[in-house]
Amino acid sequence: MTAVECGNMVNAGRALQISTMSEMKSYSQAVTGFFASMLTYPFVLVSNLMAINNCGLAGGLPAYAPNYSSSLDGWSQLLKEGNMSRGNSLFFRKVPAGKLYVWEEKWFR
Repeated sequence: MTAVECGNMVNAGRALQISTMSEMKSYSQAVTGFFASMLTYPFVLVSNLMAINNCGLAGGLPAYAPNYSSSLDGWSQLLKEGNMSRGNSLFFRKVPAGKLYVWEEKWFR
C-alpha cells in the first residue's frame, strides 16, 4: 500500500467521523428539544389557560372553562383532574374517565 492510499484511507475515516458527529449532534438536539418540551408543557398549559381566564371571550367563561383565581389555583385544579398533560401528545390523546365535555352536552345538539 502506498502512502497516498494510506492518506486517502485516513481522510475517509475522518470524513466518516465528522459525518457521524454531525448526525449525532442533530439527533441529540431533537431528543433534547423533546425532553425540554415535556418538562415545560405544564407551565405552557397553565399560562395559556390563565391568558384566557375570564377575559370576556366565550372560551374563557365558565361554560367552557372554570374561573381560576391564580396560576396556582389553575395548576392544582388541572393536577387534581389529571389534565396536566392534556394535549401534550400528538398521537395518543387521553380522556379522563367521567369527564363531560361541552360538545357532549344536550344544548349543543
